[in-house]
Order: sequence, then C-alpha cells, then structure tokens
Amino acid sequence: MLTEKIIKELVDIIRDNAKVYFENRTINDKSLKCMNDVIEYLEGCMVYEKDQEVFGVLFLDNQHRVLNFDIIATGSLTSVVIPVRKIIQRSFNYNASCIILCHNHLSGLNNPSEEDLNLTAVIHQTCKNLDMRLLDHIIIAKPNKSRSILQEALDRFNISDYTIKKKIDTKKDLPF
Repeated sequence: MLTEKIIKELVDIIRDNAKVYFENRTINDKSLKCMNDVIEYLEGCMVYEKDQEVFGVLFLDNQHRVLNFDIIATGSLTSVVIPVRKIIQRSFNYNASCIILCHNHLSGLNNPSEEDLNLTAVIHQTCKNLDMRLLDHIIIAKPNKSRSILQEALDRFNISDYTIKKKIDTKKDLPF
C-alpha cells in the first residue's frame, strides 16, 4: 500500500515533469500561433499550482516566440498581490516586446474579479506607455474553462485598443 508521503512525492514529480514538458515543447515550437496554443501552454505551466493562487507572465518577442514564462507572485487560497514593477522589470530583462498575463482560480471558476479587471487595465496602459504590448490576460480555471479577460477589462474602463478584436476565435490567429 502506498503511503501518503510516497503519493505526495509522486505527485510532485509528475507536476515538475509536466511543467518542464510544456515549457520545452512550446519553446521548441518557437511561436504561439493561436489562443488555443497559448491556453494549452499556460494550463500546462499552471496545472501543478493547486494549493495557492499564482500569477504568471509569458514573455514573447515581436514574432510571438516564447522568451520565458515566470511565476511572478504566489498568494493564498483566494488572492495574490501582483507587483507590476516586477512584471515590467522582467519584460526589460528578457527584451520582451509582448506579454501575456495569467493567474489561476482555485475555485475552478473563470469569472474575473474587479481586481483582475483593474490590474489588466493598469498593466495594459503601462505597457502601452513603454512601447510594449499586453496581448492578453488569461484566467486558468477548470480544464477547458480558461478565459481571456483583456477585452472585458478594456471595455469596463472604456479603453479603446484598435489592435484587439472583439470576439476571439481560439482556433484562429492570435488577436494581435
């Protein structure tokens, strides 16, 4: 009979290997072609985060090739504090021209909070002022329930961005 300790160790090994697999696969593929690629990649990176909320950033070049994925902040069961300055610093460190934000909801629900929408709008404007692009903000929820919230945030705060399509077809080209 497997003890609880052995089961926990096996789960940790599987989580670590899954993260490495998804990171390497996408980096080796060179670029993300559609929203399904982005969501699959982010779900793969974040699937191991089940005990606390985490906030990650996918750093891309101007051809949407993955430069890096970093967990920027970890939080509690219900929240995480996001250091905007750290996101911008890492973007410059990687020489990223584009970023995609993501965070998980432990509840499995994909509804954005007011804080989620506000943060998205703030980072969008900050990136715009620094000649970078926030391409999206994805909530990682239950499998196949992840959700883009960038357009909702821009609409909520009446921010116009002609580069973003209103409806995103996840099987077609990225909306940028």
